[in-house]
Amino acid sequence: MQELVNWVFFTNDIGKPEGLHRQCLLLSHDKAITQAKDLLAYAPETKSLCWMGDDAPENAVKVPIAQYRRLLGQEFDVAVYDAFTPFRPSALLALAGTVRHGGRLIIACPPLSDWPCHRDVLDTHFVSHGWQLSESRYINHWIELARHDPAVAIVDAHHQYMPVTHGICPQPETDDRFITRDQSQTYKALLDTDANAIITAPRGRGKTALLGEIAASLLASGNSIMLTSKHYESVQPLFARLRTKADLTETFRGGFTHKSNNMTLTWVAPDNPLLFTCTSSVLIIDEAASLPLPQIQTLITQPARTVLATTTDGYEGSGQGFLHRFLPRYVSETNAVHYQLTTPIRWLTDDPLERLTAAGLLFSSENRMQYRADENHELELNWADFSALSQSVVHRVMQLLVQAHYQTTPDDLMRLLDAPDIKLLLATLGDDVVGATVINIEGGKPLEEVATGIACGVRRVKGHLSAQRIALMLSDSLAATVRYWRINRIAVAPERQNKGYGSQMLAKIADDATRNNIDAITSSFGFTDALGRFWRANSFRVIQHGVKKDKASGHASALVFRAISQQAKHLELQLHAIKSQEDIALGIASSSSENKTCLKEVAAWLTSLHITKLQQFVTGTRDAVHCLGSLHWLAGIIRRSPSLQRDTASFHNGYSLLEYLHNHPFDAAALQRHGSLPSKSEVKHALQSEVSRALTLREVITISNDK
Repeated sequence: MQELVNWVFFTNDIGKPEGLHRQCLLLSHDKAITQAKDLLAYAPETKSLCWMGDDAPENAVKVPIAQYRRLLGQEFDVAVYDAFTPFRPSALLALAGTVRHGGRLIIACPPLSDWPCHRDVLDTHFVSHGWQLSESRYINHWIELARHDPAVAIVDAHHQYMPVTHGICPQPETDDRFITRDQSQTYKALLDTDANAIITAPRGRGKTALLGEIAASLLASGNSIMLTSKHYESVQPLFARLRTKADLTETFRGGFTHKSNNMTLTWVAPDNPLLFTCTSSVLIIDEAASLPLPQIQTLITQPARTVLATTTDGYEGSGQGFLHRFLPRYVSETNAVHYQLTTPIRWLTDDPLERLTAAGLLFSSENRMQYRADENHELELNWADFSALSQSVVHRVMQLLVQAHYQTTPDDLMRLLDAPDIKLLLATLGDDVVGATVINIEGGKPLEEVATGIACGVRRVKGHLSAQRIALMLSDSLAATVRYWRINRIAVAPERQNKGYGSQMLAKIADDATRNNIDAITSSFGFTDALGRFWRANSFRVIQHGVKKDKASGHASALVFRAISQQAKHLELQLHAIKSQEDIALGIASSSSENKTCLKEVAAWLTSLHITKLQQFVTGTRDAVHCLGSLHWLAGIIRRSPSLQRDTASFHNGYSLLEYLHNHPFDAAALQRHGSLPSKSEVKHALQSEVSRALTLREVITISNDK
């Protein structure tokens, strides 16, 4: 034990932590948790400790795994991850990012041979209803990398391997406020201009501390500042810098005032209305990628000069959507200057722990995929199993899938690799993997026992995204048990795009779906006109538009559908009829002649469905967004009511919200303002009351009986 204590806390002659790299220690045996606690009991008082998981020792900061985002901006000498629980790679990655140079990340896990199959570990959040995970390929991948990394220490029930990895300390900057030249140069350049700015950096580059120095200088030069971030804890390094300034006073929690000019910095939560009526001269948004893109778009329209900063590790919310969609447009449209920090400050250059977590948790590496220009090979399409692929091919496929989706966290990657309801189609040219499609198997027998609850809105189970949405749209339990293939990801290497490879993969999927008695193929994505054209060209039809914009893409989602069986073709007719009425409620233009023909064929059924959905809305099992077409239909019926037309005051006073929905596209915030209601729940209650009374009107009862 003493040898292990010396290795973790440098209590012997190993060396000073300033000259050593951070390293990972796997305590891999049945009593690893007990050993980790015993180890922390030997920690010197000068060491800062963090324990992620339950039952933390008293001398460590405890962070529940589900609350890992609280760690943003914090630093520790030693951090322990309890891996005897469902594995959360995003949490482990965040914890690793808090370990400062010379520190240790300790993973207390079952024996490595048992870990991927451990019962408690496999009780994970992403396994779809009706399926069971028997082994984690993701954990196997992590173990394989760790075993072959000479910098990873492993202590099991029989052996101890504890290497010591030395690093080279960086040369100190001449400006003692900064540790790296990146920080110093960015500070000077940003303060030399009045332009909007954005600072991006991988974790551990001193971004938030740099923001503190920038904020202090802006206050001194006569600027008032509004500061926001998703988590208050993440800006603590910024506040720590401000507290060192003699000319600043901390006047309240998250508030500082300059003693000479009375300029103030005030932190507010990102949903605080003050942000949207900002009167400060500068707005700073830290960890900007953790906020939904539509919210950021609104914030940057304020007249204040804007300074955004964010980490780029890809697990802070909108992730790649921020980098690839928002950032280029923001720079070009606002003439913002983009500053990048690359030199690590929290650890040394060429850090082995950063290298391990990047490759093991994010499937990233310095050597990105290289594509050969050889076009002599024919495109081959084959179904594959992740477990049968080599580590290099798995790595390549996962990188493709990350590129194809703007919000891919380590948790998402684990789901893609491990989910038992997944099928994988690979497109190859010779030895090159140039495309990949991931499919989730949905509906069928796994949903038979819960189908009725899903259809009326009282049940929501894990997975089965399209099966549940379609059953809810139709209020039909049989629609939940139809067999679906949902395309979760479809990716083609950027160098190989616009060659028809994506369409060839979809054609292969449709052919094999027919042979496997699959009823329909679906997909859900952030809708753009270009994506809409792609899916329509491949015989898919949009059957539902989302109401809210996705935080990663900035676009509302769409659900597309391609019928394979005759049963699915009948469902498609019904789904199109529902979408036609929802489009009207959302103010979306569509082909009126096609809609009229479709609505005429299912008119009686559609009327019955409207009544059913509205009754479910009144009883509280269905939300307003899941019956928009029905609400608009009801508003039209009562708008034409002879008795209410004679008494317009009764109509306006008794059905104010329904009248608004009849005349305006659905917008929850606008509906709340129209009704002068204090909260979303009050809007729902008021609308339920109006619908309940409307369903008792003679006109509605007559139409209902005549259906």
